[in-house]
Amino acid sequence: FCEEYKINLDISNIAPVRAYGILGTILLTAGWHLIVITQRTLVTQILGHEIYVASDINFIPIPYLGIQAELTQEQTIDSANKLKDFKRLFSSFDFYFSYTFDVTNSVQTILL
Repeated sequence: FCEEYKINLDISNIAPVRAYGILGTILLTAGWHLIVITQRTLVTQILGHEIYVASDINFIPIPYLGIQAELTQEQTIDSANKLKDFKRLFSSFDFYFSYTFDVTNSVQTILL
């Protein structure tokens, strides 16, 4: 059984964002947010593959008409505080990534 949903997106007030990677989504009281890498820094090369560190991670709200109007002021404040906490968490460690190399394995494992 599959239900069909219509979603109205209002993107009239959204500015373009250059993203170097998508880390996922998160659901807060205020709605869904897309977690994206908005700045990266090349830190090294391994076997000719570029390895980057995420210099800035941003949470972009995914607009959905009606959800913001239904929030109380307390819910809006709570959601903003949780978003600050997640931003602080993501900025507390280095996130390394590569587009062409598996950084989750050691070089020895990859060479075998």
